[in-house]
Amino acid sequence: MQSRRRFLGLMPAAAAGLLAAWAVSRSEIPVRSLPILSGAPTVKPRGAVACAAPLDLVYDSGNFGASTSLLGGTPQRFPDRYAAA
Repeated sequence: MQSRRRFLGLMPAAAAGLLAAWAVSRSEIPVRSLPILSGAPTVKPRGAVACAAPLDLVYDSGNFGASTSLLGGTPQRFPDRYAAA
């Protein structure tokens, strides 16, 4: 029986774009580096088009805050988390 692979892509806008980009790279992030990770991802998106997403997490943490919420604090407090993300 031939395995069927499906393409899963994401196309969110604004702060949800940060989560989409994170989801695409999620399988590359060491589980121990972020407290919100609890094992291997069950869904592995292969691509994302992030429309107006805050992809510079350090800049975002001082201006908008989505990355601070996602990573549990500021880059000054958790530089290892920002480096991993």
